[in-house]
Amino acid sequence: MTVVLACLLSARRSRWVVSGGLAAAIGTAAGFTTAFSVVASTDDTGQAGVGVMLSEIGWGIGLCLLMLVRAAWIRGVRRRAVGVS
Repeated sequence: MTVVLACLLSARRSRWVVSGGLAAAIGTAAGFTTAFSVVASTDDTGQAGVGVMLSEIGWGIGLCLLMLVRAAWIRGVRRRAVGVS
């Protein structure tokens, strides 16, 4: 929940709806994966590397989809506010 909130707050600060949201999603996923890599570096089994890779893919795809839904919602709200059908 904290990662998603951080991504949404980062996207909100951007002036561009789609590209700013996607940049926030990629940056948030990269930040989470970097922090997870530091913690996972002490793993003796070596399985943490797979977890780091899967978290990068999962957070990247999930947050990008969330930002695309957010962009569509914002554009819809703006169109209704202006009165464009």
